[in-house]
Amino acid sequence: MHTSSSFPSAQEFHLSLRVADLDRSTAFYTAFFGVEPKDCTARYSTFIVPHLHLNLVLLVNDRGEALDTYSLS
Repeated sequence: MHTSSSFPSAQEFHLSLRVADLDRSTAFYTAFFGVEPKDCTARYSTFIVPHLHLNLVLLVNDRGEALDTYSLS
C-alpha cells in the first residue's frame, strides 16, 4: 500500500509560551536544552534547538490574565 501526503513535512516546530518570570524561565530552558538563547530582550527570549528542530519563544506575561488562559501559541 502506497500512501502519500499532500502536506510538506515540517522542517522546524515553532512554539511560543507566555511565562510569569522571563529571567527564571530563560535560565530553566537554557539548562534544560543545553543551549543559550539566540535572542534575549526584556520582553522575550528565543531558543533555537537544532537537535529537536525547535524554535521556542518565551514571552512576558503582560496581560494580567492567568497563564492557563492564553500561555501557549
